[in-house]
Amino acid sequence: MAPHRGPAGRELRSSPRRDYRYRQKIAPLVDGLRPSKRSFFEVVCRDISAGGISFYMNRLPDFDTLVLALGNEPAVSHFTARVMRVARVEEEGRIRYLVGCRFLGRINL
Repeated sequence: MAPHRGPAGRELRSSPRRDYRYRQKIAPLVDGLRPSKRSFFEVVCRDISAGGISFYMNRLPDFDTLVLALGNEPAVSHFTARVMRVARVEEEGRIRYLVGCRFLGRINL
């Protein structure tokens, strides 16, 4: 995921990125309907900021909006997010996709 850069090659962001190497659950948001608990699946996150999050998937996402479950039971917060960028990444001979998302808002499930 290439960041937007300004003069002198510095990254332009409204908030700094922080490493966030945790497993979290996501679910596609289809037709604006809230996902069922069974539609959530685990992803490995890369980083997080006040404006968004990035995570790895083993396949290209077939959705453009999603619900992200942050935290662990019983203290889980749910957020909607929009996919902004997808980059193909090869590490140790393995192909994955780095998905960068912008938070849209909090949602109660």
